[in-house]
Amino acid sequence: MIGFNIGSKLSLGDMDLAIEYLKSKGNIDNGIELSSFKLSKKEVPAVEEVLEVKESDTERLQRELELEKQRFIEEQEAEKARLLSQLKAERDKMEEERLKLEEFKRQERERLQREIEEEARKIEEEKRKLRELAEEKELERVRLEEVQRGREEKGEVDQAEVRVSNQQRYEGLEIEVLYKEVKKFMVGHGVGKKPVAKELLEEEFGVKNIKILIARSYLIMMRRGVTIGR
Repeated sequence: MIGFNIGSKLSLGDMDLAIEYLKSKGNIDNGIELSSFKLSKKEVPAVEEVLEVKESDTERLQRELELEKQRFIEEQEAEKARLLSQLKAERDKMEEERLKLEEFKRQERERLQREIEEEARKIEEEKRKLRELAEEKELERVRLEEVQRGREEKGEVDQAEVRVSNQQRYEGLEIEVLYKEVKKFMVGHGVGKKPVAKELLEEEFGVKNIKILIARSYLIMMRRGVTIGR
């Protein structure tokens, strides 16, 4: 707090305040020069009181401003810390989701690979079984041919028996193998020049086998017989 004693020389700011105060009291004229003005003992206490009030208000306002500034800084720091914490939590969550996604992709790749390998194994197993079955049928066909030839050489069978035996021999063949046998037979009977009678094919290979070949377009029915379809 700034004050002044009676009879002491006032500063310019103090003098201005004192003059304004005395003007308001009607104790000074506007025309008096500042350098010639002197305060009386009666007016000094009143001027000191004005200056003390002014100084007190200024200090209080300054303290309030400082407190407000401090509160603002603290609030900003708290908000900053909150936002940083929230951002870190979001980043951690995103990283966790990314890791989960990578793990899911890895598991899916492994599952698909296992399924593909299992399917490939099944296909190979099926192929192996088909090869074995075809080999068994081929061996059986060769065996039956050998038996048939042996019986024919000895004159032990008639033609009806031969036809029945042939039909049975072709029953278990795969369709491609059966078609090759039928085609060879038809070529031997001049299919390139004219169709072969359906009855002749049925008698040699069996009604069922010829029906299957026609249904799958290996053989084609014509008005006067059957021709090769493939």
